[in-house]
Amino acid sequence: MSSVVGAAIPTFVPVTLPGKPTASARLSQAEARRQLGVHQNALSKLIDSGYLSLGEACVEAAARADFMSIESGRVVVIQTDVATVSAEDPSWRPYVGDGPGLTDAEWLDASRGDWHGFDPHQALAAGYALITLGSYVTGVIRLLQLELSRHDRYQIKHRFEAQIVARLTETTPGQPPLADPERSRHEVACGPGEHTLARLLGRRIRPKAGPQAYLWDPARPAAPMPHPTASAHEVAS
Repeated sequence: MSSVVGAAIPTFVPVTLPGKPTASARLSQAEARRQLGVHQNALSKLIDSGYLSLGEACVEAAARADFMSIESGRVVVIQTDVATVSAEDPSWRPYVGDGPGLTDAEWLDASRGDWHGFDPHQALAAGYALITLGSYVTGVIRLLQLELSRHDRYQIKHRFEAQIVARLTETTPGQPPLADPERSRHEVACGPGEHTLARLLGRRIRPKAGPQAYLWDPARPAAPMPHPTASAHEVAS
């Protein structure tokens, strides 16, 4: 299949999050969940993957990240998990999931498939996918063409040929990327006009229930979630 050329780059705007608390010196997991507005599953993903630590500076920086809404265009959003050894077909990718310690090649293969929940041709027309973990954008890939579609029980999953535009990596040893997303931003193949997408790294998108991947456009806004209390009503995943 031929690649889609000239896909419009979507535009985004920050979302004001009412009631966002100020960061505190406390670094218990309960306080980190309160500051970030996530439940334990999301916090564990961020820590286990290596994107976040419970250090004060890292939690404060991550708590300041804007939630984003999409203003124009379309983009695929992929809500992934912590990187693990692939239990599927390791001949084409050794890992599934997300982590800053993966090489670019490993991370790309883990991110470009196999996904369901959207029309692959609409995805190619959109041209890009945002990779997210625990509501944080950790990378952007450029979708070039559909590599294959396969049946998996009751679903049809899609795999794309793709390129990395930019991703978060651990550029400073011992410093998780969300402590300083600007410094941790690794622009792999960021072309003219794509810096808008690269600047999304370290920012946030409201998690969406359902399939891990979906097509996001202004008709399907990801509005900011209400901020949970320290002990209950935790809604971000």
